[in-house]
Amino acid sequence: MYANQIIAKEIVPKGVKAEVPVINEKGILAVAPFVPKALREITEGNRKEAGKMIALIECSSCHAFGKSGLRPMGALVERLGLKDADAVEAVLDALEGYPSMPPFLGTAAEKKALAAYLASLYQ
Repeated sequence: MYANQIIAKEIVPKGVKAEVPVINEKGILAVAPFVPKALREITEGNRKEAGKMIALIECSSCHAFGKSGLRPMGALVERLGLKDADAVEAVLDALEGYPSMPPFLGTAAEKKALAAYLASLYQ
């Protein structure tokens, strides 16, 4: 289980099922509880707000979203010079190479929404 409480691997003897395949197929916004109905489907009008919701689900157990606090995302985005969503998306694609971070989980549209939100933290 990742720090964000997503179950990564099955434990057959205990009946624990991995959530990763379902999340990658249906999307984290579709399967996570407590996601507002208006954010379950990404549109042009809610892209950044949906991205923020994804960040809350997948990232907030380890990161703060401002420029201060515990491993702040705003400061990280600035330190890495991630001024646009494409640059952020490239970092999200590389997460599996960081042993202390889980990979991004979700659909391609969700990854783009998360990247748009994180890029908006650059100031």
